[in-house]
Amino acid sequence: MEVRESWINLLYKAATGTKKTRTLLTPVGLLIFGVFSSLFVLLAILVDRLLGLPGLLPEIVRLPFSVPVVALGIIVTGWSAIHFLKVKGTPVPFNPPPKLVNTGPYRYARNPMLTGVFLFLFGVGGPSQKSGHTEQPSCMRLQEVFHHGKKTYRQRI
Repeated sequence: MEVRESWINLLYKAATGTKKTRTLLTPVGLLIFGVFSSLFVLLAILVDRLLGLPGLLPEIVRLPFSVPVVALGIIVTGWSAIHFLKVKGTPVPFNPPPKLVNTGPYRYARNPMLTGVFLFLFGVGGPSQKSGHTEQPSCMRLQEVFHHGKKTYRQRI
């Protein structure tokens, strides 16, 4: 059996197991999410340092831009989580809701919780200084990598 199939089977057994098992595994899922989110931010910082990419925003607008984006990300993520909790489930794959959530932000998007997380990450990176730190540690930063990274890489060689 492949590793992928093993993980799928593990998740399926956990998600369809007893309530006690699902409740015990929920913090594990949150920990895994936190670790991967942190790695995502650290990888963005590493890419910035390696490629020496320019900032996306002028310094004067970083904080005024970042605060509302972080707040919007928290609101969207929280709103999404509340709708999971209303149907007695959690956003963690080990303890999913017993029925499909199609209220609140789920009426408009398939995964609004990730939208909120990416907004949060995008906003958190805003106030960072150019001295070796990323300014927008999110998937949107990849666009700049593809547009400017090749040119910067060739200039270094």
